[in-house]
Amino acid sequence: MSCQRCGGFRWSCGRASRREDVWDDWVWAEVVVISFHAQKVAFSPKGANFISSLDLAQTLSVVVCCVNDDVCRHLFLRVLKANVVLVLFDVWQGSVHTICFSAMLISDALHKKEISRLSTTLYKSTILWLCLMACVLGLLWTGCERPLCGQSQTCPTQTQCVAGRCVPCSGGCEERTVGLERNDIEPEVAPEPIADEAGVSTPEPEILPEPRPEPTPEPLPEEVLPEPFPEPLPEPLPEPQPEGPCVEGAERSCYTGPTGTREKGRCHDGRQRCLADGTWGSCAGDVLPKAEQCDGVDEDCNGRIDDGPGMLGCVSTIAGDGTQGFADGQGKQAKFNYPTELAVAPDGTIFVADTVNHRIRKIDLRGQVTTYAGDGTDGYRDGPAMQAQFSRPGGLALAPDGTLYVSDTVNHVIRRILVNGQVETFTGSGAPGYQDGEPSIVRFYFPASIVFDRNRNLYVADTVNHAIRKVDPKGKVSFVAGEVLEGFANGPAKVARFNSPVGITIDAKQQNLFIGDNGNHLIRKVRLSDGYVTTYAGTGSRGFRDADSLNSLFYSPLGLAMDATNTLFVADSVNHRIRSISPFGFVSTVAGSTRGNVDGYGNLAKFGGPSGVQLGPHGDLFVVDFSNHSVRKITINP
Repeated sequence: MSCQRCGGFRWSCGRASRREDVWDDWVWAEVVVISFHAQKVAFSPKGANFISSLDLAQTLSVVVCCVNDDVCRHLFLRVLKANVVLVLFDVWQGSVHTICFSAMLISDALHKKEISRLSTTLYKSTILWLCLMACVLGLLWTGCERPLCGQSQTCPTQTQCVAGRCVPCSGGCEERTVGLERNDIEPEVAPEPIADEAGVSTPEPEILPEPRPEPTPEPLPEEVLPEPFPEPLPEPLPEPQPEGPCVEGAERSCYTGPTGTREKGRCHDGRQRCLADGTWGSCAGDVLPKAEQCDGVDEDCNGRIDDGPGMLGCVSTIAGDGTQGFADGQGKQAKFNYPTELAVAPDGTIFVADTVNHRIRKIDLRGQVTTYAGDGTDGYRDGPAMQAQFSRPGGLALAPDGTLYVSDTVNHVIRRILVNGQVETFTGSGAPGYQDGEPSIVRFYFPASIVFDRNRNLYVADTVNHAIRKVDPKGKVSFVAGEVLEGFANGPAKVARFNSPVGITIDAKQQNLFIGDNGNHLIRKVRLSDGYVTTYAGTGSRGFRDADSLNSLFYSPLGLAMDATNTLFVADSVNHRIRSISPFGFVSTVAGSTRGNVDGYGNLAKFGGPSGVQLGPHGDLFVVDFSNHSVRKITINP
């Protein structure tokens, strides 16, 4: 039998290492394998009814291999003597496991009177016992004395024959070439006796062979690394060429303000004129940054209105001259006609539902107001934005792809304006009433505010149906909460009641909707997991009082907005104030006092029936001031 693989472990006589401790480790591993395989069979999930032929073969191969191999036997004996207690313990442990497990199986078979199973168990247990006995006998056999070296046995590597015994080398051992197999080792030959003059034969003294010089390994060739590619040198920038003479009387734009402020806010270019000597004159007329003021203008030209030190709580008008009408233009030169809601894009662009003008308006970052969709006619027509018709549009919601969704309130449908400028009906048949289902059969009754969740489901405050509805991304409508009857009741979705809900928003964790319950003068909360409705703030009586949430008073609350900290902002319309509800449930006034149209700080400012609120990208609050026909800003995060 070849000793190239014993018990599943590969070894080669002297190949891997000549260190004795490495051989000791290998042989000890083989000793443990014997016990391990016996225990593995005993603890098999199928017990004695399953014996792996591989386990049995590996167990027996260790014993047979070491019995028939001198080197293996020599090393095995040394390890056995050094670790006899552990070896016997492992064998004893394997025997006990086998006895216990076999007894359990035999008892179970007798109890169930399964004769065939009993005979099979006895048969398998007998094989286990034979396996263990073979292990024990093999271990004992490896410990028996073997013939002396020099007779029929040669010594293993790193040992030499002294007085018939193989002992470790004390130096000068014959080195063997790495890779020799056992049968390549030349056996020692006893020397023939030499007769002296008296005819008495005297043995010639043993001459040890001279050690072979250890071959000097040839040096490995040095690794030749490829030469790195030379990094291309950057092309030198062209030297600025001196400006040539200009033509007398020519003009060009110019700006002398700080970098990054040009054409932002109030800052704009001036003009420069070419002089008679062919050089450009000084820049005239350019408007440069200055300190920010609470006036709705970006004086410091950083792209934000009324920001910076001292601006906290500043209320300013950013668009609308305060009078009813229609006009596109810059900031306060524009006119609106009872706007109700707004949506703010991530870049700060504002879209306004200009309700009685039947248009959607747009305010860019410089305060320029333009018409985004609608021809101004009270009607219902899809098509190109400037030819489309709306009927008193209300709520707005901006999708992540830039599509703007519109509650076309008096048309009882949800419309959308695509980024390519086309207006189309998203869901709703156009007939007033209540009907869930596919887009073509759905009925709303004066839908108002709308809000998206992160899955692009759209939630609608269906005002005259006194219900909250859900529109999936394909336009299919389903019920969320509200008995579709005017009134007040908290509780499960189908028994809860609202009174003309208008405002709607969603919390940062997308777990709850908050409703401006206009007719009940309350802020309500709808749990999205099951539609359960509770009162979040207000007593149900109309009035004004800052206090803890359930003792506070509101008067016809409309638009809502919630920030990332779950602070809820409320357009408290008839109180002409913007209120906030902290995450801890306390209601306070952010800005506003009595009715009016005044910019300023906090309660020095005045509104006229604010109807919509939305947060901007920098955390500031934008307000639709309904009766003042304007859009205002409150600096929350200067």
